Amino acid sequence: MLKVSKKMNDLKEQNYIKEVEKKIKKKIKTWDKLFPITSRKINKINKYICINKNSKKIRPLLMYYFCKIIKKDYKKIIEASVAIELIHNASLLHDDILDNAKTRRGKITVNKKYNNSIAILAGNRLLTTALQILKKYKIEIINDSIDTIIKMTRAAITEIHVR
Repeated sequence: MLKVSKKMNDLKEQNYIKEVEKKIKKKIKTWDKLFPITSRKINKINKYICINKNSKKIRPLLMYYFCKIIKKDYKKIIEASVAIELIHNASLLHDDILDNAKTRRGKITVNKKYNNSIAILAGNRLLTTALQILKKYKIEIINDSIDTIIKMTRAAITEIHVR
């Protein structure tokens, strides 16, 4: 099993994660320009969930490690890593609603701090932004991403039914 420590192994790894976070911040800043009044709260929430010192960024790190293993330039997958991180964070927002969770990563959940409607919209914003990012990739990557989101949704539905 892969063990990810709080300390990153090398400078390239640190720079890669910084670049992923920088691009996430840039995406959120773009939303501020597109929806200056109506989405300030959603943008604030997305910053709250995506740019968080307790966030481990495991998915982007796995992509980074995979590139290292196959000896490919990790800089080519930064945008895809951003998309994957946004999808993951959207799933956390939605999962917290389903679980009626009070905390996430040591912080109060968005659904408790604001409300379920705002948490859903914030999650949807992350999902749609991730899909926009993925549009520039080959159709197989887009289809795999959509299939993953479908599986995540089915799993959540199954969880609700099992309860």
